[in-house]
Amino acid sequence: MAASIAWLHELRASAGRADEPFTVGGLSGPLYLGDAGWDTGRAVAGAPERIAAYLRKLTAAGVDQVQVAFRSRDHHELCDQIRAFGAEVAPLVSE
Repeated sequence: MAASIAWLHELRASAGRADEPFTVGGLSGPLYLGDAGWDTGRAVAGAPERIAAYLRKLTAAGVDQVQVAFRSRDHHELCDQIRAFGAEVAPLVSE
């Protein structure tokens, strides 16, 4: 991904657009904060530090913003995941 993002920046520079606003977005894939106790499939799951380290790899590759998605079995669990992410993971990503 880092090579592709660098190539995009090179193309923009060669077109004389390097100074114009440009945001690279990425998708996290499914996340699950904590131990689900059920099969979360291909979700990146675990402690806040593990999920934050995974997301920092995306930003290190040149992604400016990441759209996160969560695995859950119902809307209550989804809301819990969003709250926990905001309180426990997001501060670690921006370190």
